[in-house]
Formats: sequence, structure tokens, C-alpha cells
Amino acid sequence: MKSALLMVFLSGAAAVSQAAPIPFNLYTRLYVGMRESVLVAQAGRADYVADAGLADLPPSVRDKAGSAAIRQYEWKGDATIPYNTIVSVSGGVVVSIMREPNF
Repeated sequence: MKSALLMVFLSGAAAVSQAAPIPFNLYTRLYVGMRESVLVAQAGRADYVADAGLADLPPSVRDKAGSAAIRQYEWKGDATIPYNTIVSVSGGVVVSIMREPNF
């Protein structure tokens, strides 16, 4: 009985796994002006997606976005690829790409 419960727990834990970090060769192919649908198709599911508004972005990015809301996608790094990648999208188009070390 205990082993059956353990198997159910482990299979559930695998289903909540983290999204894959973005490797450098994919990161270099991301660009400002890229369509959001292409971003998601190439990079896969993000660890975190938020409608961020305009508060944490530099003025140049806010100008590109105009009055449209900003959505931010974040892919967390891991032991193999220790970088977080944050991509901001406005109006279905990438307006900002940031890569931060996750040491």
C-alpha cells in the first residue's frame, strides 16, 4: 500500500516539473520585434507569465509599448544553464529581452 501511494506521489511531482531553461543558442535567436506566437513556439512553456503593466521597464521599452499592456515571460535557469531569461511582450510583439545570471 505504501509503495502504491509513493508511486502516485512521485508521478504527481513529475507533472509539476519546471519548464526548461533557455539555452544560449536559442537565446541568441530571440529578437525585439519577434511575434509572441513564434517566441512561445520556439522557447516552449515559461516558468512564469505575468501581466506586468509598465512599472518595471525602462522608458525606451515603455515608448515601444505605447499604451498597450506588457506581458512578461520568465524561464528560470538551473544547474546546467544558470541564467534566467525574461522576455517582455506588448501587442503580441517582443519589446524587451533580458538575461540574468542565476548563481
